[in-house]
Amino acid sequence: MSWIIEKRKKGNEIWVSTSTGLNGQLAFRPESIFVGEGYDEREYKRSMELAKVIVKALNEHEKKPLDLSKHPEYESQQDQYYSESTQRHP
Repeated sequence: MSWIIEKRKKGNEIWVSTSTGLNGQLAFRPESIFVGEGYDEREYKRSMELAKVIVKALNEHEKKPLDLSKHPEYESQQDQYYSESTQRHP
């Protein structure tokens, strides 16, 4: 998944959104973050700068592999689910 800057309402709202898949079709549930309004030049510049920082951070985060060792609670939930789903019931 990658993140892009999106302008809505004739460019007066700045959003950071997940990009679409091939041929404009969504391959996953879209997500968006409202960053700010651009009704005046100063607010537009501030919102765009903030949106660029957010897009860069989210795209870098998406590239990192998921390390479950930092989240032992998630790992234990997965183990619990696996053991419950593989048990045989008489």
